[in-house]
Amino acid sequence: MQNFKGLEGLAPKHRPATAKSCSRKGKASEKSSLIVTGANFPDADMMLFPPQPVEPSGGIQPTLTCLISNLSVPFGTVSWKVDGKVVQNAITSEPKRDTSSNTFSMSSYLTLPEVDHASTFTCQIQQAGSASIASRSLKLSECA
Repeated sequence: MQNFKGLEGLAPKHRPATAKSCSRKGKASEKSSLIVTGANFPDADMMLFPPQPVEPSGGIQPTLTCLISNLSVPFGTVSWKVDGKVVQNAITSEPKRDTSSNTFSMSSYLTLPEVDHASTFTCQIQQAGSASIASRSLKLSECA
């Protein structure tokens, strides 16, 4: 098996002559994808926003927003933690491609019935095939 370390970001037309492609019988579908595993992609750029102030009786729940950009691949796992514990009630958008930089971006929203301002909220992403996890944390009591 050949080692293709360092080729993760190269377009096929820039592959060195030593790189070999693989094939299999049958046709590739639109859902086919190749994921380079164990790669260290550049860290994603992340911005984490606190919830907008809401009226207690307004029926609107506080929502934190995590904007993620500069993704190397359009696949990844976004997760949220509150005080270090994983929470499951987040909604994450489909990745969008930035054609000028050939990267991807997405957003994730964590809605909670109530927010403890002393809690630490963390949004993190692990790009498919990457060994690293990028994250941003926010403590509402430290927001201006």
